Amino acid sequence: MQLTDSHNYLSALRTELIREGRLDVSLRQMHEFLSKYPFVNDQSRLEAIENDYNLMKDFMSRGLIDKRQDELYESLKRRFYKLTFDIDRIVSARLDSLYASANAMAAKQNMNPDYIQQWLEAFVQERAMLSIEKREDNGAQLFKEHQDYLNALFMAILVAPAWNDGETEAFTRLLLSPTIDVADQQLLLSAISLSAENFPDINKLRVLTDVFNESDDEQLRQRALVGWSFSLKCYEPSMYGALPAITDASQLISLQMQVIHCLNAEADHQTIQRDIMPDLMENSKLRMTRFGIEETEDDALKDILNPNADDEAIERLEQSMKRMNEMQQQGADIYFGGFSQMKRFTFFATLSNWLMPFYLEHPQLTDSISAASDLMRIMHHIFERGPFCDSDKYSLVLATRSVVGKLPQNVREMMGNAESIPDFPQEATTKTPEYIRRMYLQDLYRLHRLFTQRLSLYNPFDTNNGPEGRNALFVTHLPKETFTTEFQMQLAHFLYKKKKYAYTLEVLNYRTCDDNADYQTLYGWALLMSHATIEALRHFRKALAISPDNEQALRGFARTAFLLSNFAAARQAYQQLRTNHQENFNYTLNYCIAAIEDGKSNEVMNELFRLHYEHEDDPRVKRTLAWAFLKQAQPEKALTYCNQLMTAAEPTDDDLLNKAYCHWALRQMDDAVRLLKKYSQKQRQQEMLTERLDSDRSVLEGLGITASELRIMPDLVRESPGGWE
Repeated sequence: MQLTDSHNYLSALRTELIREGRLDVSLRQMHEFLSKYPFVNDQSRLEAIENDYNLMKDFMSRGLIDKRQDELYESLKRRFYKLTFDIDRIVSARLDSLYASANAMAAKQNMNPDYIQQWLEAFVQERAMLSIEKREDNGAQLFKEHQDYLNALFMAILVAPAWNDGETEAFTRLLLSPTIDVADQQLLLSAISLSAENFPDINKLRVLTDVFNESDDEQLRQRALVGWSFSLKCYEPSMYGALPAITDASQLISLQMQVIHCLNAEADHQTIQRDIMPDLMENSKLRMTRFGIEETEDDALKDILNPNADDEAIERLEQSMKRMNEMQQQGADIYFGGFSQMKRFTFFATLSNWLMPFYLEHPQLTDSISAASDLMRIMHHIFERGPFCDSDKYSLVLATRSVVGKLPQNVREMMGNAESIPDFPQEATTKTPEYIRRMYLQDLYRLHRLFTQRLSLYNPFDTNNGPEGRNALFVTHLPKETFTTEFQMQLAHFLYKKKKYAYTLEVLNYRTCDDNADYQTLYGWALLMSHATIEALRHFRKALAISPDNEQALRGFARTAFLLSNFAAARQAYQQLRTNHQENFNYTLNYCIAAIEDGKSNEVMNELFRLHYEHEDDPRVKRTLAWAFLKQAQPEKALTYCNQLMTAAEPTDDDLLNKAYCHWALRQMDDAVRLLKKYSQKQRQQEMLTERLDSDRSVLEGLGITASELRIMPDLVRESPGGWE
């Protein structure tokens, strides 16, 4: 059995225990599982659970009544449930290379919290002495030994068994101690978080809670908050009871939104490459300074051919930079695409390095810093104020070593001047919880997307179960007193705007608000976008029953009714919308379309002519007029508007069909076949034409086209030159 199979087996065993509650079945299945893994030789906890269960059976068989029987049975279930994770950890340490390595390090590691604290405090003292003592290696050996110790400790915590109360209190004190380097504390907190996510331990979750609630350091608090939030989904309340709570709802909702932004990193990169980078590359002869954009040289020919070219180029460049800045301010990870190509250094083969706070003394940076010593001024400027996560800072230093020797001297001199780069966000903004959290999330996102052994870790950004991610939504696991209706609706609207419709529905399902029109309206739109039109219509009806003039509910109702071919209801809803918003062009046009489909085209022709007069270049009005005349069996008039639409750069599929229908009704068969062939080639399958002719049967029959002609026409199109094979 492979590691994935063992994970799935134990997960299924836990799920069945929660659903069915049959401890006897779970015990038998566990014995069957362990028979395939003889190296899990310590089965004392399993035997203890089994012995207690047998005592319960014996007590019951003798007709005795135990008032605590249900309580004891639930306790045995919880003990068994938690045992499965420890067995999972032992199996992983044997079958998975990442955990096997971690287990080997843990075997050599002294995990006594007091010993760990003494080691870390000693490092702080020795580091302080470096400023007094002069050493030949400038402390390189000290930093190497310390980093090696941190790496080993990180891996040991990752695979550490469940902690007892004493260990929990000791590690909490260690992480809150002012005598330990805060960077070391941050790294250990990340190790605890990963351990709590991969091998659930309620006491590690308690450490994260206590650090968030008690620490004065915002970097520590945010790592604790993220770790606690990502771990929530791994803890079944019925097996753990009340979880250690973080109740800062504002920060939790903000974190959830930032996680959703992380899921869009690849899409944001594509947007930058497609819409922004071309302008930046085209205008690469312009350079950024702290004072703005300046030209590097004049192009006399350009000035002659287009005197305004330079101003236009600067404006395009400024717009591109502004758009990138806006994307970043909104939470986009604009650097992921570029830095994702810079994670192949051996530095990133070490798990802890992905989450290690950036410091220039890191022993694996020594050679890179020496090679680029003359660029350290600009590096310091970037590291201190640049909007880069720690992982990307390490990438930047490592990459600099490989390119610095290839740079012209004048370029190196320019880069050595901090004024050659634009200002980054003010320092005050980099100290906010939101900014700190965003940088840490970017570190985590890179780890889970790019680390070579990432599949061994629980992935809170997992997208294998769909484009919106399986694990990324954690707020629905919060207590209802924390995740209030106000925050629920705020997050649901955010998710809807991000087109995360499945997550929108999951958030809305968290708490039902039948008497809230906004809730019912948003639920309807999320269902509509998920193609659940019948259910969407039901929720729009509920919203309108609460608030009859709710514009968004009316819009949703009208659109949904139209999709369900309830054209009378759609027409009535659009009529109400256009009455309430008389200047709204779309409402009026949609009202006309609904009326045409409802067989009332004669009633709206004057309105359509008015729209055409006021918006004579709008193809939507021309398309609607063409369709109205076809419905009225007036192909000559319809053809007038179809011909106008065909002059557009790219006629729509409906334009091709409508014009073909006109020629067909006028018995101009060559033109009809040619247009239908073009439509078919765009659809790339014959069946699409047949289906469309069937759906438009009533219109075509009104034009005098017979049922047999509808059957013969696809054959004519197929046999025409250039038709289907």
